[in-house]
Amino acid sequence: TCLVAVLTKVSMAKGPVTAEAAKVIHKFFVKNLGYTGENLKYINSIITETQKLDPDLASLTGHYKKSTNNNYTLLLLALSYQVALVEDVLPPGVQERINTIAGLLGIPPEEHNRVRLKYYLEALKTPYDVLGVTPSASNEEIKKAYRQKASQFHPDRVMHLGEDKVEEAHLKFLEVQAAYHELEKKLGV
Repeated sequence: TCLVAVLTKVSMAKGPVTAEAAKVIHKFFVKNLGYTGENLKYINSIITETQKLDPDLASLTGHYKKSTNNNYTLLLLALSYQVALVEDVLPPGVQERINTIAGLLGIPPEEHNRVRLKYYLEALKTPYDVLGVTPSASNEEIKKAYRQKASQFHPDRVMHLGEDKVEEAHLKFLEVQAAYHELEKKLGV
């Protein structure tokens, strides 16, 4: 039930669940669990009910993790991409919802990117990528990388190059700050 509800919530990020998205959900249950007629009607009722009630994604994901003993997290992530890519387009709102699911499932960015690459999608930019460090970097290495990047992209350094370069540097500077603050919260840097 939680699996169907989470996949429905992924599809709902771009509007009502389409027949094509429902087919992707059905296909998983038919192919992997041998579902037929009555069982598929039950799946449809979960899809309908989820759209009507719009339950909390964190709660659904928590129930999924509990019912699977925290296994099959990558399966849920992969199925989320299959449902999301039914029209071969991944709108930003849908990607944000999938990112939320990955976070709730505790899937590290490296694992998430491995799943994304299976669907020929670019790797997600993680805070580690922005700062140019690896996930195994120490707190000191993260702080040092942050100071270097913040200095490198500080808008004052490019003021003499014109307004466009200042704006570009400012955006990059904000990205570096956001990445550091995210790691600061996560790791207590």
